[in-house]
Amino acid sequence: MKNKPFISNSLEPNRFKPEHPNKSITIHEGEFLIKWKEKEINIQGEIYFDWLPSLAIKFVGEIDNSFDAIDVFLNQDREQVELWLLSGRFGLFLITGIHDEVRKDTSKTVISGINADIPAHGDVTERVDKITFLLPNFLEYNGELLREEKANKHSSRLGRLTLATDDFLITIDQSENHSAEAQELKSQGGYHCLHIGEIIHKYKHITLTEASEVLAAFTSFISFANGRRTAPLFLEGFKNGENVFTSFRIPKIDAYNDVFSWLPRAVFGELNNPWNVFYNLWMKNEDTKDVLFTVVHCYMEANKNSGFYQGELIIATTALELIFNWWMVSVKKKNDVRVLHGKIRELLKEINHETAVPETFESLHEFSRNADGESKDGPKVISEIRNKLVHAKKKHR
Repeated sequence: MKNKPFISNSLEPNRFKPEHPNKSITIHEGEFLIKWKEKEINIQGEIYFDWLPSLAIKFVGEIDNSFDAIDVFLNQDREQVELWLLSGRFGLFLITGIHDEVRKDTSKTVISGINADIPAHGDVTERVDKITFLLPNFLEYNGELLREEKANKHSSRLGRLTLATDDFLITIDQSENHSAEAQELKSQGGYHCLHIGEIIHKYKHITLTEASEVLAAFTSFISFANGRRTAPLFLEGFKNGENVFTSFRIPKIDAYNDVFSWLPRAVFGELNNPWNVFYNLWMKNEDTKDVLFTVVHCYMEANKNSGFYQGELIIATTALELIFNWWMVSVKKKNDVRVLHGKIRELLKEINHETAVPETFESLHEFSRNADGESKDGPKVISEIRNKLVHAKKKHR
């Protein structure tokens, strides 16, 4: 008799998850304060997260004392103002505008602003059981089984992805309606949150600072797997089921683009081994971390076609040279190779991969043939094309 598969309970719903793509997310509604030098300005309005034209925390609201507000706006001279909630300081903001609105024969002064640092509320230094987050624009996959409970009814679905190290466990759950939400994102573009996640320490409570370095490695790795940049958003710390803090850091996240991803559609435990290798290298030292970050950055830019094929090739070969100089020269202490095609060739040999141009690349095959009929290998072809682009003499253009 076969053992039944273990089914995990789904993560608790995230209060910040938007219903539709690019929909702004309310953080606070009601009263809050602006403090600047000795002045305090009461505002009745909304603090919200906006996706477009770029990710930002903003506020807008009505004020009674327009003279103080105008004085602050005209004299802030790029200085930042403090925004306070009733529960405490929220963050630094820049005032972006003040104008009068007339409604039903009454005039109100409206003030708006945008974040200038990482807003937060609660005690971000306190240790917590877990830190939850949203993961925008992450691709669809079939993961481990999840148990869902609604109105005393149980159901199960595929959608769990776990990444574990010796000390930390990161869990990602795909949303219940991910297929419909993914289609909506594809049709509208921009941003949507199809996944929620959490990070815990296996043996103790954690602070936001302790989790941040792990999440930095996770951000780089999961973006590499995704094919475009994604990152944890709205970090909420919980202890005994109660919210302790929320950090509203704004990471770099790419708008939706239909890009290549090497991540298989059916994902179970396959990602854990490469994740652990990546994580251990990331934590090794600052130089290795910088190499991984830069190489993944180059991959993201090349993969999203931001510089067309010319720019993609230049960016990709820059990353390959960096990998060679780091891995082959600095780590393995091999002799340096002066030419690009030699470096690429050595890297392919390192992973036991052939160097010939794949037969399906017909145009490259034609380009690779010499006048005598002999063919150049792939590294030589890539190197020659790259050099013709970088050293663009008239005959190469």
